[in-house]
Parts: sequence; structure tokens; C-alpha cells
Amino acid sequence: MRSAVDCQHPAVVRELVDVVIGLHDRFGALLTLREILETVQSCQRDLDVATRDGMPELISRLAAQRLSTMVARPSAAA
Repeated sequence: MRSAVDCQHPAVVRELVDVVIGLHDRFGALLTLREILETVQSCQRDLDVATRDGMPELISRLAAQRLSTMVARPSAAA
């Protein structure tokens, strides 16, 4: 099945880089860049039917919610 959004399109890639940078600014002190990237990729897959123009905003909001949940969750090592 083909995605409604071409996530390899240069404009989308640039916007998603901005999303990752913004989320890293917000959560980077608490989570690794890898965790943030994996969360953004997961959100991208979950929102695969969104329009190209709305995709970065939807991914940013969904990823921020998931990262907030990760931060709030007690660590397994604690």
C-alpha cells in the first residue's frame, strides 16, 4: 500500500528534521536522540494517511505526547 504522503519528499524531510530538533530541545535532557527519532518514526507510520501539509504538525504533537509519557514513566532501573 502506498502512503498518502511521500515522506522522502525533500520538503517533508526538512519539516521532520525541524520536528526532531524541536522535540530534542524539549525532551533532550531526559531522553536520548535515538528514543526521540524512534518515536517520531513510529508516529510517522501511525499517521501515514495524513496529508503532506499537516504531517509534520501531527507527528510533532503525537511524538510530544508519547515522549511526555516516556518521561513520566518510572525508569526500569530505578
